[in-house]
Amino acid sequence: MGKVIALQLPEDVLVEALRRLPEGRRRELLRRLMETEALKPRWVPAAELGRLIGLVSLGGDAVQDTEALYNG
Repeated sequence: MGKVIALQLPEDVLVEALRRLPEGRRRELLRRLMETEALKPRWVPAAELGRLIGLVSLGGDAVQDTEALYNG
């Protein structure tokens, strides 16, 4: 599967196309779609993790939140 195909279809057109497929084929395609949706870990060297600093800022204090969770 080295080929990349980009499609922009209205949702109703895609749904209708899927409805026209035999049920078994439709189920197989939906199963494959759900498999690819699962998050797959991507391993990187520890030295690269520094690039993540500041990428997401949610505020709060992680240590304080963890202690509150476990200590009640």
